Amino acid sequence: SYQTPQQLLAHVYRAVHEAYAEDVLRFLLGDRRRLNLGDHQQYDSRKLISAVYPFLTGVQRVELETHIFSWNTVFPYRGVEGLRYRGIEQLYLLQAIPTNDLTDHGARYLAELERKFRGVRARETPLIVQAEYVGSPIDEDAHAKISDEAWLRAMEKYHGSVRHRDLHKGGAYQLAASLQRRVKAEPERFHALAMRAPDDVVDEYAGAFINGLAEAEAPAEWLFDAVNRFGDDPARDITRTIAWALEKRHDGLTDEMLDRLATVVRGPMGDDERRAEQNGDDPSGVYLNSDRGASMRTLMQALDSRRDEGDEERMWALIEHAADDPSTALRAGAIEELLYRLLTEDRGRAVALFERLMNGHPALLCDHDATSFMYYGSYRHFSRMEPYICALMGHEDEKCAQRGAELASVATITSADALGSEEDLSTARSLAEDAITGLPALRRGVAKVYARNMDSRRSDLCARGLIRLLGDDDEQVRKSVGSAFMHARGAGVPEVRAFVETFAASRTLAGEEDDFAEYLWEYGPDDPAWALGVLEVALDNPRPTRYIRRGGEQFVRLALRMYTDPTADTDTKNRAMDAFDKLMERYAYEAGRALEEWDRR
Repeated sequence: SYQTPQQLLAHVYRAVHEAYAEDVLRFLLGDRRRLNLGDHQQYDSRKLISAVYPFLTGVQRVELETHIFSWNTVFPYRGVEGLRYRGIEQLYLLQAIPTNDLTDHGARYLAELERKFRGVRARETPLIVQAEYVGSPIDEDAHAKISDEAWLRAMEKYHGSVRHRDLHKGGAYQLAASLQRRVKAEPERFHALAMRAPDDVVDEYAGAFINGLAEAEAPAEWLFDAVNRFGDDPARDITRTIAWALEKRHDGLTDEMLDRLATVVRGPMGDDERRAEQNGDDPSGVYLNSDRGASMRTLMQALDSRRDEGDEERMWALIEHAADDPSTALRAGAIEELLYRLLTEDRGRAVALFERLMNGHPALLCDHDATSFMYYGSYRHFSRMEPYICALMGHEDEKCAQRGAELASVATITSADALGSEEDLSTARSLAEDAITGLPALRRGVAKVYARNMDSRRSDLCARGLIRLLGDDDEQVRKSVGSAFMHARGAGVPEVRAFVETFAASRTLAGEEDDFAEYLWEYGPDDPAWALGVLEVALDNPRPTRYIRRGGEQFVRLALRMYTDPTADTDTKNRAMDAFDKLMERYAYEAGRALEEWDRR
């Protein structure tokens, strides 16, 4: 920007203003914008003028003042209101000059401006943003020495909006953070104190007792005591705090704690979920950060970890409950739990529940866990995932549409048996065809999947699909196609060879040369004549190639390798030398490096 280098020059001139007064003056007169340097109220311009003015001659002072008088501008961003403040910038600049040093004209003009802007002066120090730590209202060093009674008095004193008079010391929130650290360090003492705390102790301190005991190396029962001590009060807002604390001890939760969590999950939809849904927040994020969501996550984790008789059925029952709940966030969480904890236990039941969870909640369609379930749920049940994949492909959000195309493309390289039937495989191929001839987002999805699977058993199908996208108008599609060479292994599959040959002659080569060159260098020696032919095609590609040293150097190495191959016949050597000559013209630097390395062998 203009400001930054000009401010740097102003700082330099301020340091040498006495020796370079004439240069400083010419700097200020050279561009009116230099009268407006600084992050606030022309701070840098004012300081420079103040420093240099005493060293100017009378004529030079008149020049500078006249320059300031003529700078009477109105800034458009201030609107009509800005007219009221016309001249305030001149006021700030003239005030930077000692009054006794001003010319008579300058002094009169300054007095006129000061009458207009009564009592207004620019700041003498720059306006800066400064962040400082707000700590506990009680010094940290004293925490370890405070008696139990003193802690209780402090908790009684600092509550609600009550803060310490020192701006750098806070109130209940900061004191609670200190309390939590002490609870963790001395769990036995503070477990007893928690049991003595007043019933109306504020939530910050209740949460500090609970979190401190959850993190302490202490019996879990002490944590459960604190949960029961403070968690039974319906007026408290610590449900999520309790769930997160119990998650830290999920391996050993008692039935009482599990029942407490289940009661929350099966309760009504809370305002936290309702507000988040109205705001359009991410359902999965709301699940993790809502009372019911946090409770369900901890409960599922505890049941999955314990796996006593009946625990798995309790997990299924929780998912069943979520499928009948109006909350999109709770359903999103249920899909996550279903995917990672229960899908492999009973695929049919899991898929049926997924369908119920998705029903009537379109906001879940693009959710990460929902699309992941579509991927894993397609095994033997593709026909039931297909409607959701179609909906994704038709989604107005490009990322969602791309994800749908990815799922369809993955299905095409899967066996009919894995999908469920030959009909399912045919449907998947039809969807992939729609994607490869569809909008850019869909084509990106196809290119991404096929490129990443060039090392799979279906590299033939992937190569055929990528060939169709080589001339794509979308840069991201071409980039994904070019990434296929990061994954391709060997050149024995006819379709892969055809893809390599076609790529060498395509427009995609211009931007994606590097990985192609690496691939040809690595696998070309397996079939020297073929590799040399591909290199020749690439060198004859009429489209301009981006100047990338890595690709060019590998091409040079390949040509040298072909030329020095002891099995190469005369024709091959001649072709390799012709290719090398072309490479010398295009990649002179890379060719020189390769030759130096070759000579050192």
